[in-house]
Amino acid sequence: MRDMGLGIRYKKKIFPILLISNPITKQFIHQNQQFSNYKFYRNKNQDTFNLSIIISFNLNKTTLKSKNMKTLITAFTFFICSLLTAQSQYEQGMGKAMLLWKEGKTEDATAMFERIASAEKSNWLPNYYVGMVNVTASFNPANKDKVPAMLDKAQTAIDNASVVSPDNPEIMVLQAMLYTALIVQDPMTNGMKYSGKVMEQYFKAQAIAPENPRVVFCKADFEINSAKWTGADTKPLCAQVAKSIDLFAKFKPETPFHPNWGWDRAEQTMNKCK
Repeated sequence: MRDMGLGIRYKKKIFPILLISNPITKQFIHQNQQFSNYKFYRNKNQDTFNLSIIISFNLNKTTLKSKNMKTLITAFTFFICSLLTAQSQYEQGMGKAMLLWKEGKTEDATAMFERIASAEKSNWLPNYYVGMVNVTASFNPANKDKVPAMLDKAQTAIDNASVVSPDNPEIMVLQAMLYTALIVQDPMTNGMKYSGKVMEQYFKAQAIAPENPRVVFCKADFEINSAKWTGADTKPLCAQVAKSIDLFAKFKPETPFHPNWGWDRAEQTMNKCK
């Protein structure tokens, strides 16, 4: 657990109001930017964060003596407590769902992410992971009979995530992956039908986020696999994979739950490049 301090700044001194031990992520900051001043600390040895919020009321001696000041501080303290409790529940749920996914429990992970999505209607990430869990599982030959249902569920989740976060390159990459899964399931029927749609998603994502490592790698990876049929030169595509590896090394996700995958796959692809 990490300590989160809440206080008032007056004449360069901090007067503590509240001290809570609670895991905090960057998303809390992004969702609560009404705070006039805050400091964000990263633990050097862990991927967790410490958040110290300092509220600047521009206090003076008169307001410090005001009877309303105590009421204001008390009300604000309860407000912060409620936000932190909700945030903690979200983080715990996401962490549990991630663990289920890691354990290969696709259906349980999907159900958990769906429950979080129903509670976090303004957050695109839970639906993103409903899509990701099912799209990646569809590439497993053992799930052949389940693939149509998996991809239907994934498409619905992607559509829902896109409503919350339109023009999101991470969601576009996931949509391209879903189209790729459809091609893999039936290359003869779906190859011509979906190949153009895959590239359309990658081009759109590239226009928005040309330095996103997943955009760069996944586009190049798809083109490398397509080159087996088209005969295209893979050398410039391998150069893009190499570029993505450099981008992965520099990439910092907004929160521990934002997409941060692909580095290992890029290195594996690079090792196969001729």
